[in-house]
Formats: sequence, structure tokens, C-alpha cells
Amino acid sequence: MRPREPDGAEYDPCPPGVYIATCYAMYDLGTKFNEFSGRDRRECAIMWELDGITITRKDKDGKDEESPRSITGWYTLSLHEKAKLRQHLEAWRGRAFTGEELQGFEMYNLLGKPCQIQVLHKKKQNGGVKAEISAIMPLPKGMPAPELVNELKFFSFDKEDAERSMDIEDVTEGMKRLIKKSQEWESIDITGDIGDNVGGDDEDEDAPF
Repeated sequence: MRPREPDGAEYDPCPPGVYIATCYAMYDLGTKFNEFSGRDRRECAIMWELDGITITRKDKDGKDEESPRSITGWYTLSLHEKAKLRQHLEAWRGRAFTGEELQGFEMYNLLGKPCQIQVLHKKKQNGGVKAEISAIMPLPKGMPAPELVNELKFFSFDKEDAERSMDIEDVTEGMKRLIKKSQEWESIDITGDIGDNVGGDDEDEDAPF
């Protein structure tokens, strides 16, 4: 069986390689029990549009149409020093976060920011192949940011994000199903707490966020 995109469509895994990409979506997936770690874990999905790479999908009338290829990174929503999210963000920035920047950093600031993404293939237990983001890097010096085709999308359970978070009904069906499995959705208890706090205005103009 081929993998599926967050909207439910089947697709072939993104080929391995290094791509120029732009972040266009961030979905707070809420907190779920993780069987591997044996504890609750708050998760998020971040999506990038790959510059110049297209994929053929069916439109609502069943006709073929080309749209930008995208890839999704799945993360624990934590900026702990050992968290994959923090490691990827610091590599993307080109430098480590300061303590002050961590306190004020907002995930929303990732939207519209360009980077380079390295994609690797890994074997799944069922024998299939999945594409994973192994590294994120800043654009080379002097390279212009690619033009974004997709609309920016942002969903968060945090109270401070209420005004800029999209309505759940506007979220893609695949992401909506994941969000509605969360403890936050089931309890309607939006606390605004991400644990390690995701925060700070960055005064370094060389860093993308």
C-alpha cells in the first residue's frame, strides 16, 4: 500500500535529496498517549512546499491537476534541548536559541520562511518506504526565497493564538482526524501550556525567525 498525504490522497514517497522549501502550515495536534514512550505527548505537524516540484492529484471533479509537492515533519511540540523540533529549528536558524529567545518564540513565525530540506528514505515494518526529513538548513547566502503557491495555514490550541488560528472546519480532513483524537479536543480544555514554552523576538536579521 502506498503512503497517504494528510488530506487522505495516496502518493509515492518524496524522492530522497536536498530541496529548497518554504514552510506553509503548522498544525497543533494536541496531546495523546504515546505507546512507545508510555506517556502523554503533545505533537505537531509542520508542512513545507518544495520549490519547483509538483505532484498530480484529482480535483473535486475527478480531473488531474498539478499542485506543489509538499512534505510533512512530525514532531513532539517541545523545545527541550534534546527535542528533534529544537534541533531542526536551530539548524534552520543557523545558530542556537538563547534562553530569552526560547521564552518568546512562537511557532506561527515559521510560516512563510524558506529553507533547505534533506529527505531520506526509511523502511517501514510492513516493507514499504517512507520519506523523512533528516535535516533542515538555511538557504545559501544570497539565494532569493522561492515564491509560495500554497496558502499559509495555522491551527493551535493555545489561547494566545486564538485570533490567528484557523477554524477546525477549514483544516484538511486528515489533519482534522488527528486533531480530534487529542485530549485537548475531547476535554475542550485549552490551557495555553506547551510545557517547555515555545518563545522571543529575534533581533538577528540573519536568522529567519
